[in-house]
Amino acid sequence: YYLLYNTADVKGVFSKINGILTPFYLGIIMAYLLCPIYNGTLRIVYRRSRGRLGSYTKDYRLARVIATIVSFAVLIGFFMLVIPELMRSIVGLVSDVPIYVENAIDWIEKMEVENPDLANLLEGRLESASQSFLEWGQNNVLPGAEAILTKVSMGILGTFGVMIDFLVSLIICIYVLNSKEIFLAQAKKFILAAFSKDRAAKIFEFGELCNNTFGGFINGKIIDSIIIGIICFIAMTVLGLPLTVLISVVVGITNVIPFFGPFIGAIPSIILLLFIDPWAAVKFAVMILVLQQLDGNVIGPK
Repeated sequence: YYLLYNTADVKGVFSKINGILTPFYLGIIMAYLLCPIYNGTLRIVYRRSRGRLGSYTKDYRLARVIATIVSFAVLIGFFMLVIPELMRSIVGLVSDVPIYVENAIDWIEKMEVENPDLANLLEGRLESASQSFLEWGQNNVLPGAEAILTKVSMGILGTFGVMIDFLVSLIICIYVLNSKEIFLAQAKKFILAAFSKDRAAKIFEFGELCNNTFGGFINGKIIDSIIIGIICFIAMTVLGLPLTVLISVVVGITNVIPFFGPFIGAIPSIILLLFIDPWAAVKFAVMILVLQQLDGNVIGPK
């Protein structure tokens, strides 16, 4: 009865709890994604340093420290490589918006001169659309200016909250990476204590199957998406297309999403290029079609 008639309050409580636990979610996800790099580095370092410090425990601790450093060097290196170029692309895009608007106006005027029938058809619709836009601005945007300024100031404060959450996520990620064997042993003890031996064996088998299947899929999609992003960057550079880094990152990240990812990344990129250079948008559309065929038939299956 309480859940049915106090849905908003219950939802608010769960929302607050979810907000508090968000850094934990991010830390666990990052630890899971970095786990192959961590484990591989740990094996290599431990194999080469075993017996050199006079104690296998010390050798293993040294290997764990180096594996942690290497994992986070890969993560931070990726951010340092991509984010500055991404920010430069976004800043350049925003600063060039007046030029894109002017290009769009020139294109419309050219279409009116070359196609008078089309201009007559669109004239009334454009006038009606502009009037509706003005009314919408007067009725909605201007009264909400104060609210917009408040949200902007809250957004600035929220940025510090995001940074703190990210730092907490990194700490949790380090803790999970270096304590996953302990968590696994504790989970096994609990399952063996709570279930029969045969049932526990089935649970272990099911967990191993889930980890291998899901981990293999996620790691494979990440590697595949990195390859697609790099190929997209090279192809766009060769074709001389604008916003190379921004669009390549968008295409690579959205490629992780199964089935709909290529469309989610390609369609906004094409629309964005249409404002800059329609011919560039056409070349990008053909390029992304070829790239997705290559990914779907060769790179992905491999």
